[in-house]
Amino acid sequence: HFIANHRWVGFTQDYFAVGKSAGEMLTDPKFTTTLPGLDGTNPVDAFDPMWSVVEVPALDDNTFNGKVVKLLRNYAKISVAYNAGTQDPNEGSFILQGFAVGNVMKTGSIVPFRTENYLYYFDFPPNTPTVPANAEIIDASEIEPNFFIPSSQSFNLFEKGTDEGKIAFVLIKGERTNRNGTSLGVRYYKVDLITRKAIDQNDPNKVISAYFPILRNRHYQVNIASVNSDGFSTIADAIQAPAGNNIFSSVELKDFEHVSDGQKSLVVSPIQQVLVTPGTYSFSTNYMSGTTDL
Repeated sequence: HFIANHRWVGFTQDYFAVGKSAGEMLTDPKFTTTLPGLDGTNPVDAFDPMWSVVEVPALDDNTFNGKVVKLLRNYAKISVAYNAGTQDPNEGSFILQGFAVGNVMKTGSIVPFRTENYLYYFDFPPNTPTVPANAEIIDASEIEPNFFIPSSQSFNLFEKGTDEGKIAFVLIKGERTNRNGTSLGVRYYKVDLITRKAIDQNDPNKVISAYFPILRNRHYQVNIASVNSDGFSTIADAIQAPAGNNIFSSVELKDFEHVSDGQKSLVVSPIQQVLVTPGTYSFSTNYMSGTTDL
């Protein structure tokens, strides 16, 4: 195993490692890094460490002569691109100012690994995220205006799965002029990190949206083709709203057409409807209090 740029503080002498397996050593919490805290107590080299593994038949002075070992970063990066030339002028205009990423992991593992039947496997390249035990998620509610970075830069983040309870997303910031020519100033837009998966090989138009894990040493780019909505005036409103690119993933569409607290009930029909064009739409509701319809 090769590890570079790690802060080797708190490690014992090499001879204490004799007889220990790679699974016992490299999964130790010492082989993690944490994002800098606002109090400055955490290390600032969170995204510096790199790792690799090489299997060799023997280890001697000539094992690696003339050989190059490629190392993997312990982080991924996200960037945002917008081509104003693809913007439909009938839908207004948009000037991209920057972006932030919400619900990211505070701690990352230097060495990627997976476990199976009490055994440790170190895959190269890894195809599953390695999330340290008890790692915290930096809640999206902590995003502030000074968290946004220019679109010319990339945002670094640790590996993250899709089952930690809070899905990572991108928050876009920019100046918006609506289709009526009215300047709305700075607006915010939420974009889910999703991919499109085909569900019918014979019909390319039949696809579903699916979240994907964040893996180290990957570059995820969000390409904005056009901005057709007016977004939100505050960061908090944008975070709470459904993502602009993935309405189904952020809205509950379960069969809860009948809601009751035991005394009163509310029935709504239809239980789901996607509105994509301006117009008038009819909804039927039936509110019952006891045995009397209101």
